Amino acid sequence: MGVAAPAFGYPVRLAASGLLLLLIPLSIAMWPLPATMGNLDRTIEPAKDALIDPQERADPCAGPVTVVTTYRVDAEHEADSVRAMAQVRLFRLRTGATSWRMTRSLEDPNVFTEVYTLPTWREHIRQERDRTTGEDRKLLARARDLARDEPVTSWHLPA
Repeated sequence: MGVAAPAFGYPVRLAASGLLLLLIPLSIAMWPLPATMGNLDRTIEPAKDALIDPQERADPCAGPVTVVTTYRVDAEHEADSVRAMAQVRLFRLRTGATSWRMTRSLEDPNVFTEVYTLPTWREHIRQERDRTTGEDRKLLARARDLARDEPVTSWHLPA
């Protein structure tokens, strides 16, 4: 709209903005939220296995932090695991990760690795303790339940 002001003038721009505001209720009627949206567990639930004392691990301003979690998944659970990790990806990005990817080992096709990056160690702690909801914990539990063994996580800072 800012580009349109010099070309059409401010009154036209304001009228167009007002029209867009009036269209919001129409968009809600056309694209309603799913009925299950109100049933999500939005309580903040820190990880029970989260880092005990972040100060022992790293300077809060240190970063970027790369978190690597390795999952060993049986072939019959592979498709379900990939779908579960797609949901974990959205959770990680929503709660502070700047990048996320899942890789598969060339040596052992049953080994999948989740790799995501956060700007600082403090942001990682906030993701684990302050931003993770009960619904997010369910997503993580589903991904872990599909793994053969308990996933192994490591944290990395720039050298």
